[in-house]
Amino acid sequence: MLREELIPKVQQRIPSFQSVLTDLFRALLKEANADKGFLAFEDINGNLAIAANKGDFWYLSRDAGATGRAVTSGTPSIADPSVDNRFKETSDRVHSELIYPIKYSGHVIGAILLDNLKKVPFEATTHYPIVERYITKICEVLGDEDPWSFRTWWQDQQKLKRMELLESVHDIVQTVLDQHAIEDNAASIEGRVEAIRHDGNLVLHGSVLGKFFSSRKSDREVVGRALRTGKLIDRPAESRKYECLIPFPMEGPVLGMVTLITPTKETLPVAVLNEIQQRVRELEYQHYAPALPGGRQGAEHYFRLVLTALTAPSSPVGATAALETLARQARALCGEELQVQVSFDTDVPSSITDHVVVTTPDAIIKELNAKEPIERFYCHTGHDWLSCPVFVRDKLRGIVRVRNRDISNLYNSEIVVVVAILVAELLDRVRN
Repeated sequence: MLREELIPKVQQRIPSFQSVLTDLFRALLKEANADKGFLAFEDINGNLAIAANKGDFWYLSRDAGATGRAVTSGTPSIADPSVDNRFKETSDRVHSELIYPIKYSGHVIGAILLDNLKKVPFEATTHYPIVERYITKICEVLGDEDPWSFRTWWQDQQKLKRMELLESVHDIVQTVLDQHAIEDNAASIEGRVEAIRHDGNLVLHGSVLGKFFSSRKSDREVVGRALRTGKLIDRPAESRKYECLIPFPMEGPVLGMVTLITPTKETLPVAVLNEIQQRVRELEYQHYAPALPGGRQGAEHYFRLVLTALTAPSSPVGATAALETLARQARALCGEELQVQVSFDTDVPSSITDHVVVTTPDAIIKELNAKEPIERFYCHTGHDWLSCPVFVRDKLRGIVRVRNRDISNLYNSEIVVVVAILVAELLDRVRN
């Protein structure tokens, strides 16, 4: 593509991805330990228009100043502005400045500038690779085959799909408790339907005969047990109340909680408890089958991922090749390093690539290193990785993990679970 065609095309895409570009730039500042800087792209008039920044900067020309030199030469640079008279003076004492041109489709389309006010200079061997990694992500965002457009689509469809699930569960609780009150002329039971947020807190969706219409801080241990096991849990919430928590949906990752509140454990009829669980169990809910809001790009990338998993060969060799493809596709969707570790539960030899590790069941258990039992798909947030176990017919068969960084941990904590479910579907069809 000619440069004259590329620049207007990039400028047209920037407004649609402004929030993503801003988040990327903020994450770059943090990882590079920079104090201020900017991300700028050339506009149709030949100037560098700032798309994201921290701090105040001069008007930018493509041909003038240190940034202009980097853009015209296509060469990154690190300098101390205090000893270089080519830099304009500012109110801040900048001890080190890094400027890196952004190249896309063979053309320079912009630049990144980072300033360090601390007496710690940038180093090419350390900081150039960091900036280059973010430039790769930025170019992916602005490209025609942008997997990151999946983020907006994913968040929209997840919101729609989960709202439908919460509404369905709320209707179940309302119907069962109303029927119980009519037939048995019994004391009221309070029912709460709550969604589990990414931080482990419960957010109220609806209350039946309840009075507490607000979010509440959850008991992390109780919610954690529900996420790990997917099993019914009870606890004395207060000195005068009894709570019984039912995680839902019944298969796959736990997304919400039904809490039944009665004065004592004995005043919660077993028949009510069983009927709610049975009706929730009958709800059809597939985590990897999205609800589809129209008019959004990004879905095609996700469907390629699903297609790879659900059409994989049934032989261990063919399945391993499909896992490689799936892992690469998932890594593009996550925007971070991703690895799949699996055991075929057969005598398949161990193997290791950048994306897929074929190993033994014992090695999987050791790698997961869970201090407490895990029986369901569940995203564990570690310091370096987001990890989700892979279960095939209730047996631990693998782990999907993605690098944990501030820019993407919220989004990836959801997608890594769906990838683990797809890996489980793939493994379930493997035959010796």
